[in-house]
Amino acid sequence: MRPFFVFFLFTAIAGQAVAGPIDEALTAAEPCKVLPEFDTTESIRIERADLSLRREVFSLRAEGFIDCRTRGSGFSGGNLTARVTITGTVDSRTCEPTEVDISFANIGGSSGAIWATQKEATEENLSSVISAALKAGCQQGLADFLD
Repeated sequence: MRPFFVFFLFTAIAGQAVAGPIDEALTAAEPCKVLPEFDTTESIRIERADLSLRREVFSLRAEGFIDCRTRGSGFSGGNLTARVTITGTVDSRTCEPTEVDISFANIGGSSGAIWATQKEATEENLSSVISAALKAGCQQGLADFLD
């Protein structure tokens, strides 16, 4: 059963297909709203996502960009952009994430300095969102297999 499950999981979420669920999880988390004065996640674009299996651990690495906008009075028309890197591991037996890390780099835009002051809190918040998305994706893959 295990080899077929591994094959199924890889075919279900390998390559570019991994980027979609990550985009969706990040978008649902509304990462820009945790920042003062920002109200819109303009775009999240995962450009590269890699998934590998070693023994019973799936490893994920995804890279892309995020763009936040504000239409508020304090920073009317302001924006910030950042490169985002997500890494994580999931135990294939339990679907429990064993490690998830999200980091931002190349922070810029007209209001990029604001993000820089909230960077750690934002990374921690989004790490928990990505953990939940990885667990749900693994469980869904297993449920689809067992049906």
